[in-house]
Amino acid sequence: MLIEPDDLWLLSKGQPPKNDELLAQMTLSRHTWLDYIHDRYLKNYIAQGGSKVKLLVGGQGTGKTHLLRVVLADGKQLGYQTVYLSARQCPLNNLVSLYQEIAKQVVNEDLVRGLCCRVARAISETTDYDGAGVFAPQIYDEYPSPTLANEHIRKTAGKIIKKTDLSSSFKAFAYQVVYHRMVNHSPANIELVCQWLMGQPLERQDREAFYLFEKLNKTNARDWLNSLILLSQFAGKKGLIIAIDDLEVIAEKAHGNRYNFTKRQVDDICELVRQIIDDTEILSGCFFLLSGRKEIIADHPRSFRSYDALWIRLQTGLADYKRFNPFADLVDVDKHLAAQGDTFGSRIFAKIKSLLRDVELGDIQPPENYRSSTSELQQMVIDAVCERGGN
Repeated sequence: MLIEPDDLWLLSKGQPPKNDELLAQMTLSRHTWLDYIHDRYLKNYIAQGGSKVKLLVGGQGTGKTHLLRVVLADGKQLGYQTVYLSARQCPLNNLVSLYQEIAKQVVNEDLVRGLCCRVARAISETTDYDGAGVFAPQIYDEYPSPTLANEHIRKTAGKIIKKTDLSSSFKAFAYQVVYHRMVNHSPANIELVCQWLMGQPLERQDREAFYLFEKLNKTNARDWLNSLILLSQFAGKKGLIIAIDDLEVIAEKAHGNRYNFTKRQVDDICELVRQIIDDTEILSGCFFLLSGRKEIIADHPRSFRSYDALWIRLQTGLADYKRFNPFADLVDVDKHLAAQGDTFGSRIFAKIKSLLRDVELGDIQPPENYRSSTSELQQMVIDAVCERGGN
């Protein structure tokens, strides 16, 4: 297994790596919660068109981000489109901004290829076309002229796209991508329509040329998100998994003793979370994982508790179970960690040292004063990396 310097740097800070293979190998005790999510939701409920929201809360350094990363890695392996967002880095105060941040990670070359492959399979089940280039020349020998072959591709694309539940503008997007990749190879046009799909404004002449008349706004952002999920599924994905981490930032103060967000901005974020929870009845094949420290549900004027419309929806998950409850929608990560037993930290320490045994680490220094600023679990991870690096 190749371990990249960036992953070593993350581990040396007590953070989970981005490498899915390394993440999987250092993950212990999956049976406590992760296997349940994998089997109940990823393999069944979400794959069958259901949608769900889970809120993970816990103290600093108890494994919230690690759990998010593992669910995303599991989803990717099962064929889902996955998105990871940090509330510290992304503006997430309304559905428009949320859609745009999600689309930045969903609208990519894989989506374009998936759409083209879907049409290519409808034309020829035996094709080995991977969506990377022009498809039309591959079938020229089957038609009297290239013009007829091109026309067949256009008609096939229009026919199968028309049958989808996509909005008219999203159908136009799918058709334009297929045409400008499979028939008339035009990377510039594909890039232009992809900008539209990411919520960026187009010039009037471009909107008219590509039949993309709709603009992203507050009233249609929910429909756009649903159409984006459907488009991703049409391109071959099982659904969409969206992880939003670090939500405790809404209750934190920045330098100068001022809060990161005004109370109105906090209310906007709370309203967004409320909409996400309510929209699970509308969205199809979408799994939201929200995560933050316990400050977000504490009795604080900038927490979720301060927004009545959201708090009403969360209260049912606050039943005080003595043990970790894997079935709850409000996931207590502190209890999840406690359920691993007193030896969990030492097991993590031994596992990471074993994984890094043959890796050339060089001299890795731990963060300054890390024992006073990190959790016991994070300290075990940091010690394992730095001790092995010093050998």
